[in-house]
Amino acid sequence: MKRTAYLAGLVALSAMVTLALQPWRLAETTFERYVIGRLSTDLGLTITTGGDGAFALLPTPRIVAHNVEFATADGTVKGKVPRLRVDLNLASLLTGSVAINHMILVSPQVDVALPREGYDPIALLVSEAASALPRTPRISVRENGSVFFRQGGTIVSAARDIALDISARDAGDAVEASGSTRWRGELVDISFASNSATRATLPMAKIRSAMLDVDFASRRALAGAAASPARIEGQFQASVPSVARLASWLSAGRPVTIPVGKTTVSGTLQLDAAGAQMRNAVVVVGSDTLEGAFDWRKRDARWLLSGTFAGRSLDVGRPQAGIEPQWGAFADSAQGGAIDVDDLMANDVDVRLSLQRVRLPWATLSDVAVQVMAKEQRLDLSIANAGMYRGAMKGRMTLERTASGIGLRTQMTAERIDLGVMSADVTDSRLLSGTGTAQYQIESSGRTALDLITNASGRIAFTARNGDFAGTNLNDVMRRVDRQPLAVARDWRGGRTSFDQASFTGILGGGSLTIGEGQVSGTSYRLALEGRISLLERLFRVEGHALSVNGASQIPFEIVGPLLEPSVQVNARVLLERSGAAAPLIGGRAN
Repeated sequence: MKRTAYLAGLVALSAMVTLALQPWRLAETTFERYVIGRLSTDLGLTITTGGDGAFALLPTPRIVAHNVEFATADGTVKGKVPRLRVDLNLASLLTGSVAINHMILVSPQVDVALPREGYDPIALLVSEAASALPRTPRISVRENGSVFFRQGGTIVSAARDIALDISARDAGDAVEASGSTRWRGELVDISFASNSATRATLPMAKIRSAMLDVDFASRRALAGAAASPARIEGQFQASVPSVARLASWLSAGRPVTIPVGKTTVSGTLQLDAAGAQMRNAVVVVGSDTLEGAFDWRKRDARWLLSGTFAGRSLDVGRPQAGIEPQWGAFADSAQGGAIDVDDLMANDVDVRLSLQRVRLPWATLSDVAVQVMAKEQRLDLSIANAGMYRGAMKGRMTLERTASGIGLRTQMTAERIDLGVMSADVTDSRLLSGTGTAQYQIESSGRTALDLITNASGRIAFTARNGDFAGTNLNDVMRRVDRQPLAVARDWRGGRTSFDQASFTGILGGGSLTIGEGQVSGTSYRLALEGRISLLERLFRVEGHALSVNGASQIPFEIVGPLLEPSVQVNARVLLERSGAAAPLIGGRAN
């Protein structure tokens, strides 16, 4: 009898285990009553399912639903989940209630409607609103979740391949989350903790990607009040391998020419719902360090970034890792769509830099004061009275929105420039010497880069005195051309040519720079240039004549080829015609 009872009990236990392991199909009304209704109440969402649910008791009490849809009351957030698993608390089931331990969303697709001014990550980190949520279970996203951000019905950004874990929390606690996503082709790891009324968890944020690393760990969180909103303070550090690549990534792949490589920003950051400020900011660009402060704050409907920084040097002229020359890319993209200046002019900027030395791709400046200002529909960049190779320069560039797209105005003046020092610095060789003065004034407008190049108009002028240039010795060539024309045709390169004065004036228009007045004068020669430089085709087409002082001898030549690598070609035929021995061979006659 005992053995029979034992066997019967074992069979019953096995049956119970089998039934507990076996998912039971539930009617949709029962499922909604016991679980979906509870989720809707706790999360403040309207939740519906598209079919029956399944329930299993072991190894974890759980309910699985399919084709679940959810939305907030105002419709700003809505989504679909092909498969939703809800793990229940066994102890609560034994007492006749339902308590949720864990929600697992498999491949959810979520739509978020952004306000017209966009979303504010600072407010999300600082706000105590998350702590006002009721108790929430652990929530996980698995198998390539997606979130689409829309403005006015148009997708403006998307996060894909989301794998996310949001920790379980009690009412009043912070929201803590960690996971990864793919944004604009790059994998991004994220950790986050919001502010909370209980202060049990301090706010923090971490971002890891190939484009950007960010760490923020708050040391204290101060409670908000009617007159003083909640604010947090902590150590911040951001590291960027390449500013150019980061800017292109943030602008959805548009090519951005910013010749700055690895950059880090660190300091004590204070955040509140109205913005951020850092009073002891340290910015390291390559091996150069800038120190200062900045404030990023919302004024009416626009953000204002203001700050001042100072440093001994800033080098944005040497080649940086991961940054390719951008001239060709810019010209090739000129056939593309309209230039987007919304990001540049969406907010206000007032940033000032004071630097003892700045290395640019085309020059090195000293004692530089730079100001960047953006307000409403206008952006200004100005350099006031900087030193430049024992001389001085100043310049200004203005961008503004116009009816035809954007308007561009730029001007620059440089005086008393030591051309020998400049040549050695920029080209690593002494190609030119003397004292120079240069100036330009350019205006343009249009919607595309091609428009700006084609519509550009202005004047460029350059004057140099008492110097020389490398490549040939015109004083010697002009003395030999009558006596040895064949030798000059074969061997005119090499040496240096001294000059008393050189001047060039170019008129910009129609996508070309036309040289109307180009003259160089020395003791035994006069040099005249005319022609044009095509900015659209990036080609030199300039003709010149080297004349002896008495005008008896001349050597015609051309400057042709790519804009950045032109070549000088002497008209050898004219020189051969001057030779009695060679003239019959080319049908000419000796002089």
